Amino acid sequence: GTPPTPPTPPGTTGTLPTPHASRHHHWNASNALNASNATNASRQHWNASNTSNASNASRHHHWNASNALNASNATNASRHHWNASNASNASRHRQNASHATSASKTAAVMTTTTPMATTSSATSAVVDARTTTPMATTSSPMNAVVVALAIENVSTFNLSAYLGSVAKALNVAPSEVKADSVEYTVKVGYQFAASVTEAEVKTSVARAVGVPEEKVKVTLTVARRLMGGSAVSSRRLQSTRVDATIKTSQVADVQTIQTKAGNASAVASELSSVKNVAVAAPAVTAAPQAGVEVVTAVDAPTQVFTPQAITSVMQQVSQDTGATVQVTPAAASATRTTTERLRISGARPAGAMSALVGAVLMVAAAAA
Repeated sequence: GTPPTPPTPPGTTGTLPTPHASRHHHWNASNALNASNATNASRQHWNASNTSNASNASRHHHWNASNALNASNATNASRHHWNASNASNASRHRQNASHATSASKTAAVMTTTTPMATTSSATSAVVDARTTTPMATTSSPMNAVVVALAIENVSTFNLSAYLGSVAKALNVAPSEVKADSVEYTVKVGYQFAASVTEAEVKTSVARAVGVPEEKVKVTLTVARRLMGGSAVSSRRLQSTRVDATIKTSQVADVQTIQTKAGNASAVASELSSVKNVAVAAPAVTAAPQAGVEVVTAVDAPTQVFTPQAITSVMQQVSQDTGATVQVTPAAASATRTTTERLRISGARPAGAMSALVGAVLMVAAAAA
């Protein structure tokens, strides 16, 4: 049932002839070489490809580096541009800030109040730096004055009665008139044969009467006269007249101050100590006189103390108290002062006063 085995060629033992095997081996070796060559070629091709790729990579890397540099430069340029833009903006901001500062300075300058001599208020323009819209502001008028009244005995001074007299003269309610402060004064005059200074006299009088120096005010007047029988032998002597005002807040101290202020020897002793040289006692040219000073204010939106009103106040106070009244305008504000002096003796004031005016009503009584 099986096919017959083919006959074996003569001279063989069932294996291929050696030459055939050699050929096959040679072919196989050649094939192996070819395969190796092919592999090497493939590798070389791959390497070449890789080299090309490497070259490309190098190119790409170089290009990319260049591009990166360009990108960096572009970024820097952008930054410079941004910085330049910011610098421009900063410059604009500085310019705007400068403009704002200038506007602020302009506003500060334009807020200065200009006093008006004949009106009851002063108006100034204020400029808003943001909108430059003028805004008008009005300052309140000065309705406070320094007033004093004198009676023979300052201990009998009645503040309520005084305020009532002022209210009556001004035709206002008594509740609208206020007394901000009340001080008692003693005025005295001296004549020194020697030359003295304001500071020396102020210290000497304060020590002699026993009050702080800030409570003493002095005014000096220097006079010169010739001494000797002939023009050649005559010499010029200098003397000093002193008008002193001493203040205290205690009515009980007034009598003591009057007594001590009249002691010229005590004043000379203190002056000798201050000057460190012997000074002769001065002559008392004006006996110590007591008085009362009241800082008086009126609560009103408009000017109250016109020249006519001041005259009415002086007359009314003198009539109600029976005192001699003297008025001395004081500085009413930092922007205006007056030097006009009025004295009540039945006469009207000689000139118009400033709208912003302070008045002092002084009543002097001889020492008891």
